[in-house]
Amino acid sequence: MIINELENHIEHLDNKLQARFNEEDNQGLMESKLDLDIWLNRENTRLSHLAKKRWLKDGDNNSKFFHAYLNAKNQKWINVMNLADGTSLSTPFDIHQAAVDFFKNISGQNNTRSLPNLDDLISPVISDADNFNLCISPSLEDIKIALFSIPIDSSPGPDGFGSSFFRACWDLVHGDQV
Repeated sequence: MIINELENHIEHLDNKLQARFNEEDNQGLMESKLDLDIWLNRENTRLSHLAKKRWLKDGDNNSKFFHAYLNAKNQKWINVMNLADGTSLSTPFDIHQAAVDFFKNISGQNNTRSLPNLDDLISPVISDADNFNLCISPSLEDIKIALFSIPIDSSPGPDGFGSSFFRACWDLVHGDQV
């Protein structure tokens, strides 16, 4: 097959070039790689046409995977649910509601308990004044100082813009709300 011959020729030329470089072998290597690429594209096109031809002939009857997937998907549906008290549920809404209620009961969301007050056991680490300072919004000057402390060549944010963009456009973007 032509593709195997080209691959062997490329490997041979590559080994020759690693042992001793010359322009003629390098040119031959480039031409062989180009020829291989052309032949691989032709082979892919040929195989694609064969697959389309087979599908046109056999249609969905040929797709065992497709039918296996549909059968497995249809078997995953819960059509009837029997509860512990003997009640039988058959509508999707009733089944859904019964499942939600069951898991709420397990997680204890329906149970109300009074928990003991453990505030005496925890000593405050942050004073009320520090807590107030942490909760206030930063000023425009604080934001500018933080922005200008980021290196210009740092990675861009999720929006694709780096700190250099925001520095250069500070006069335009400083008033924008997040």
